[in-house]
Amino acid sequence: MHSGVIESQRDQADRLLVAAYVLTGLRLKSPDEVRQLFQGVSIAMRESVTYQAILEEGRVEELHRMILRQGRRRFGEADEATRQQIEAMRDIDRLEDLSEQLVIVSSWDELMA
Repeated sequence: MHSGVIESQRDQADRLLVAAYVLTGLRLKSPDEVRQLFQGVSIAMRESVTYQAILEEGRVEELHRMILRQGRRRFGEADEATRQQIEAMRDIDRLEDLSEQLVIVSSWDELMA
């Protein structure tokens, strides 16, 4: 077999393992059960672009929560337009910049300017 074919088959197998891992998580409610069932898959999974996209989405959502929570402590509850504007942001660098600006600015308007 050619090395390109073997590599392609290995990539396909890795993608299938990652898909099975993610889908199994929808059926089993215990992370420990899933980890035990798929011991050794995490290396292939970490290299998967799908897994990376899932991690990035989680990071974006966490930054949204953190900005809104810390902003609420400093400025009070964000109005609906500000909340929607923050939650619409998907760029991690922009969200991290906002989180740093929270300690400098004095209002939601100034943060969003």
